[in-house]
Amino acid sequence: MSKDHEFPTEPVPAVGVRETREETGVEVRPLSVFSVSDYIEREGDRVRWHYVLVDLLCAYVRGEPFPASDASHARFVEMRELMELDLAPDALQVIERAAMERRPAAQGGP
Repeated sequence: MSKDHEFPTEPVPAVGVRETREETGVEVRPLSVFSVSDYIEREGDRVRWHYVLVDLLCAYVRGEPFPASDASHARFVEMRELMELDLAPDALQVIERAAMERRPAAQGGP
């Protein structure tokens, strides 16, 4: 979800499509909400921040990835290359689960 709340009534799938297009130049079609994770940091009894990460399972439509303001690099990678990348363990697990779920229904695209 966009942290700037530019579109406060925008549905989650639409946010995913827009953010993917804006940040990578890739067009996707949302299939389902795949995973929701909370990341909370506390300071005593106070919550310093609370991030909610919503992962969407999407189908590739078109486009070649390019890095926008949030990234220095953007590219498609093969599943076997994931272990070589500096990914958070949680991110790697979500990607692997999504790939397993998507594999039987794969219809083209990278």
